[in-house]
Amino acid sequence: MHLKYILLIKFMLMKNLHLFLFLTSLFISCKEDKIVADFVIANVNIIDVENGTIESNKWIAIEGSKIEAIYDHEIPLASSVEIIDGTGKYLMPGLWDIHAHYSYSHNYANQLLFANGVNGVRDMWGTMDTISSIGQKSIKRNFSPRRLYIGSYY
Repeated sequence: MHLKYILLIKFMLMKNLHLFLFLTSLFISCKEDKIVADFVIANVNIIDVENGTIESNKWIAIEGSKIEAIYDHEIPLASSVEIIDGTGKYLMPGLWDIHAHYSYSHNYANQLLFANGVNGVRDMWGTMDTISSIGQKSIKRNFSPRRLYIGSYY
């Protein structure tokens, strides 16, 4: 009789152990992974220029200089992620100034361009020396719009 109780107890322990292991693996597999990015802009409104709509309260994960993902809800983040509060703010694609004389205004134009959402210019005219000089300065400063030169005076 004593042996039956021991076997019954072992059986119950094994059954409970299997149940415990099953539930533990289920909880681990359901654990939500944390997003790793350089920074996240939280609760920002995105201007969709293709559809003419505004998508509200989005979470945007950015790694390096690239948008990695856009989420519709708050996301779990790694502790190293910097969060920028975008509440009440808007995000849109960068604009281009397609008729600029940037070669002659670049010394003072950068801050004005960026402040107005312009991150690309099409320069209408300039000399190769000036264009080369602007390129070298922008590499050192890392603060210059993308440039496209189409002028005829080279």
